[in-house]
Amino acid sequence: MSNRNLLLLILGGVLVFLPGCHPKTSGRQVIDLSGQGWYLWQDKDAAWENDELFLPPVDLSKVSTNAPTGGWDSLKSKEAMSVSVPGTVEEYFGKGLGPGSMVKGVTWWIREFEIPSDASGKVLRLQFDSVRMRAEVYVNRKLVAYDIVGNTPFEADISKVVKPGEKVQLAVRVTNPGGNFDWKDVDPMKWGKYLIPISHGFSGVTGGVHLAITDPVYFDDLYIQNTPSKTAINAIATVNNTSSQKLAGTVTVTVFEKPTGKKVFSKDLPGLEFAPGESTIICPVSVPDAKLWSIETPDLYRMTVILNTGDRNTDATSRTFGFRWFSLDGIGS
Repeated sequence: MSNRNLLLLILGGVLVFLPGCHPKTSGRQVIDLSGQGWYLWQDKDAAWENDELFLPPVDLSKVSTNAPTGGWDSLKSKEAMSVSVPGTVEEYFGKGLGPGSMVKGVTWWIREFEIPSDASGKVLRLQFDSVRMRAEVYVNRKLVAYDIVGNTPFEADISKVVKPGEKVQLAVRVTNPGGNFDWKDVDPMKWGKYLIPISHGFSGVTGGVHLAITDPVYFDDLYIQNTPSKTAINAIATVNNTSSQKLAGTVTVTVFEKPTGKKVFSKDLPGLEFAPGESTIICPVSVPDAKLWSIETPDLYRMTVILNTGDRNTDATSRTFGFRWFSLDGIGS
């Protein structure tokens, strides 16, 4: 199926097919797990002060499973509070203002959701925009992700731990070792035998949570790189092939004016090969009449990349960006 015959709408990086179209694909499906439907429980007796910590990349087989104190059924305690994500422990359990509101230790953020019945053979990834500080992510009581960096995106492939049509429990164990409530970040913070950079003392699931469902070949990232030639950029897309076979395909790069939807650039990159694992595609993009971004005139554009393998539209994603370049001259003079 050619791109001309494919009627689609890109909304926030999600591929949505409009009624009346019947492409040979299911595209990318993104389920928003943010908002209401979460419960928060404070595990006051949990030990954490002397834990072994792990920097990325993390081998989960080396990370101990930390069940809730009193067992997994403790997460259904009457003390669990109905909350919304993004959220912080301090806004629900904190007392006072500033440092007085900080809740150190372990809390659990829990919710249930259903895996779509048509997800067989798909790649399912839980995506977290931000958690502070340490996040241990469990799906049906199985550890699927660990993040100690805090306040940065991370994800977990849960394809092998869930089944289509199944209702699953998502439980995020969040540990807050402490922190500051000002902008002083000189002194490190001690966590057991470790020294870690200081950061703000609130904790929780502080960003959105999504479930991304894709074919085995999908866009893992789209990076838009500005250049000194202000109206020229590079589209750098990372394609992840989770299958065991090399696949051939085409990537289409399109740029639109964000406010009007006017197309200002489009290019097909045919004859690409995607070996198992990651592949990087770089497409130079030139829009000579592009409006430059500035504080006074914050003109923005939207880039969409579409991946076709054979006669299938396999995946699509998009990013908002601005044309801009700045540099620091005269350093050292």
